[in-house]
Amino acid sequence: MTSTSVAPLPAPADAGRQNSSEIAALWRFFRRYRGGILLVTVAFGLLGLLIALSLPPIYRSTVTLLIEPRTQRVVQVAEIYDPTQGGLDEYYATQHELLRSRGLAERVVKKLKLDDNEAFLHDAASESLGTSLKRKLDWSQWLPGLPEPEAESSSTAEQRRERATSLVMSQILVQPVPKTRLVRVHFHSGDPQLAQQVAEALGDVFIESGLEARLEATQRASRWLTDKLGGLSEDLKKSEKALQAFRDSNQLVVVGGNRGLVDQEVMENSSRLREAQRTKAALASTYARIRAAGSDGERLEQITALLQDAGVQKARSGVLDAQQVLKGVEERYGSRHPQMAAAVASLQAARRAFHEQLLNAAEGVRNQYEIAADTERQLSDVVSTTTSRVRELDRKQFELGVLEREVQTNRQLYDMFLQRFKENDSTTSYEPLNARVTDAALVPKGPILPERPKIVVVAALFGFLLGVIMASLRHVLSEGLRSVEDLEAVAQVPLFGVVPRVAFKRSAGVINQFRDDPRTPFAEGVRSVRTAVRLAEVAGRKQCFVITSAVPGEGKSSLATCLGLTLAATEKTLLIEGDLRAPTLRKILGLPKQQRGLMEVLLGTATLDEAIHVDAASGLHVLAVVQRPPNPAETVSSMAFAALLLQLRERYERIIIDSPPVQAASDALVLSRLSDAVLFVARADVTSTATVRRAIHQLNNIQAPLVGCVLNRVDVRRNPDAYGHYQYAYRYYG
Repeated sequence: MTSTSVAPLPAPADAGRQNSSEIAALWRFFRRYRGGILLVTVAFGLLGLLIALSLPPIYRSTVTLLIEPRTQRVVQVAEIYDPTQGGLDEYYATQHELLRSRGLAERVVKKLKLDDNEAFLHDAASESLGTSLKRKLDWSQWLPGLPEPEAESSSTAEQRRERATSLVMSQILVQPVPKTRLVRVHFHSGDPQLAQQVAEALGDVFIESGLEARLEATQRASRWLTDKLGGLSEDLKKSEKALQAFRDSNQLVVVGGNRGLVDQEVMENSSRLREAQRTKAALASTYARIRAAGSDGERLEQITALLQDAGVQKARSGVLDAQQVLKGVEERYGSRHPQMAAAVASLQAARRAFHEQLLNAAEGVRNQYEIAADTERQLSDVVSTTTSRVRELDRKQFELGVLEREVQTNRQLYDMFLQRFKENDSTTSYEPLNARVTDAALVPKGPILPERPKIVVVAALFGFLLGVIMASLRHVLSEGLRSVEDLEAVAQVPLFGVVPRVAFKRSAGVINQFRDDPRTPFAEGVRSVRTAVRLAEVAGRKQCFVITSAVPGEGKSSLATCLGLTLAATEKTLLIEGDLRAPTLRKILGLPKQQRGLMEVLLGTATLDEAIHVDAASGLHVLAVVQRPPNPAETVSSMAFAALLLQLRERYERIIIDSPPVQAASDALVLSRLSDAVLFVARADVTSTATVRRAIHQLNNIQAPLVGCVLNRVDVRRNPDAYGHYQYAYRYYG
């Protein structure tokens, strides 16, 4: 028995943790970019408010119409003008389009003389948003003394009428009421009185146009029916004349009777023909054998039909009797008796009589056959002639039927159109309404547009979405280190700590804050690095530390100084300035200008005691660079520098070297080989992962003792997720 292993389903707790982590990541994203998103949202909200305040008020007046699908006529006949033939849906859709049509708008313009109304031609409701904003923001209106713009040249009457029509069409809104025959027609205008007048005119003009269309259609149908009746009357007369002429020329008075006699004659002749054919067929075989036998009596005796003749049978009986008599005389008297001659003569006479009867019977059969053949030919001719008469009669009857149907069709068409003409003529003067006003248009009490709160909300919502999109693009396209997980993944070494950003542009301010307030998150971050440095000595003593970075500006010098200050509290610590190209420790610590430094010791012009500065507050020893060497790379690679470092190892418990960036100079690589451990510093959100990866690759190529990394200058407010799993601790100390 075999067993199959089934992969376990993911535990609900794992799925819950995954969902929680996704929600937490989303929350951190919004926390990080909340300032930009909020700024874009507020900006668009204010823009929406300005737009809403600049828009003119728009009023709406509504007229409600009841549109019937079919009107009842006085005479119950089919409609000549039936607009519902395509179905109710198509009918109502057509009516709604008629309410929006240009023809209806032109009638309203003509009725209200809107083409002469300047206020309507420049109605605010027809003004686009861009035009309204352009007019509101025209700076020339706010500066006194400027000449007014020239008025537009007066347009022609046709152009004014066209503009007025287009304005009416653009401000009509047709809204059917669901599951009813009602339809609301709205009209928008900047003038409430004008909105009511146009809405009322729309309902009246729609009803009038419907009546006029139906009346015009009815009158057009009357004219068409009159013309059609004249033509149908002529067609009926022509068809009747053609029918009568055909009957007279073919003498077809009673077509059905003539056809009956001919049919009976055909049936009788056909029956006689079949009988003659059967008789001929019955005699054909006997006739052929008789012709073959000729006058040969013996061959005729073999024809059974001849032997059945009565005369032949009687003659044959005579031959048999004569044979019996001859046989009896021969048996009684012998063959030579005189009576034998008489008996033989009697037999011969009987045979001659039998042969004559056979010939007579054969002649009779021959005559019967010839009579039957002759009868067959005659009857066949008669049947053929009668059949031709039937075909001719059928052809005439078909032509007669065509003419009769044509007459009947023309008469029906004529009667139908005559009835329709009378009905249409009787109902021309009465045209019932198929639409009426149920609710008249009223003067609106207040504007319906613009909906200012809605505009502001929509604008703010759009700004929020735009802000989220911009933040997402920035988040995706950013190459900087965003979290400790990013740095650990690239460096492939343990994280020694996360140091938050402080609000000082210069490193001296950072050092002073670190000294004055050791409870800040920055100070706690430095102390966490110190703890990690000491814990890193589990595998062996690491006396000399090199602190470096990938590129300048990542805060390694400040971190090295603060780390030295914290280590100096418990052990004798020396901070060496290893960046001979751009020294900064003198400015950071505020060392005297005449202080001697590292180069003087290497050149032998000063002793260590003269070059090393001791910080009185912390006890940190500092060996800074006062004089810059002409060739820094050769200096740190020299035997003198290595010997100095060995000498310093004997005097101090901990040595920290502030190294130059790895990618800025090769000095960092040389110093890394001379140290016990290398601590790599990367700036959050600024240093790209590619830059860090190249720097780590350079250190690994020379087998530098890289033991850890530090994520420096983390902006907690902008990037709260940078701490990763350290976040809670730093939030606690912060």
